[in-house]
Amino acid sequence: MTIQSIIKKVSATKLAVAKTLVKSVRELEKDPQGNYIAFVDDDKDSFDVSITLDAKKSVSKSSCDCNEKNDDPCNHILAVLMAIDAEVSGTISTKKVKLSLIHI
Repeated sequence: MTIQSIIKKVSATKLAVAKTLVKSVRELEKDPQGNYIAFVDDDKDSFDVSITLDAKKSVSKSSCDCNEKNDDPCNHILAVLMAIDAEVSGTISTKKVKLSLIHI
């Protein structure tokens, strides 16, 4: 399924939650094979999301380390899909945060 077809099939309630989480997607990166990774901050938690797009830009694989296992896709995956879609269309830019060691 394409990103747009996945977004269109979810409920309005789920879409609203995912839209609020898009602002919390950080460090969205893509490797040459079409694999995207990102973190989604949700309240006090941060979840690792991984999405693979095939050559036709359809989602071939996705995963998240949240507990929403019965909800496909979970809100975090949906938020990252929306961020990928927006970044590809040039409507937003996700914030990249460099992690560094703090010396005490």
